[in-house]
Amino acid sequence: MAKTEITTYQYDFRNVPGENLAIVLLLNDDKLLCMAAFIDNENELPPPNEGLNGVVFVSYRYKWLKDIIDMLRNEEPVFFNWQRDDHVAFISTAKEAVGEEEYKSFFRQLFA
Repeated sequence: MAKTEITTYQYDFRNVPGENLAIVLLLNDDKLLCMAAFIDNENELPPPNEGLNGVVFVSYRYKWLKDIIDMLRNEEPVFFNWQRDDHVAFISTAKEAVGEEEYKSFFRQLFA
């Protein structure tokens, strides 16, 4: 399994014939690791696939976009994991202690 830290990301919204989608590019420095498409339909999602250039193409449901963006913005470190033999791709955080109480900073900002 290849596990690589995501150091930067970029996303955009596209309107293509028949559907709307968002594209999130996951990078390690300037190296593109993954192109994730967030699709706004109920068709079966294609399995993850690796292109000739080593970039992995992954599809997710559009409704998961905000959760992925939240993870990329608020967690550190975040990793892209690719299991070539099994065609399994996922985005994950490092192990984190239970009860770190991230919510406290949210409430301090809310009521400050």
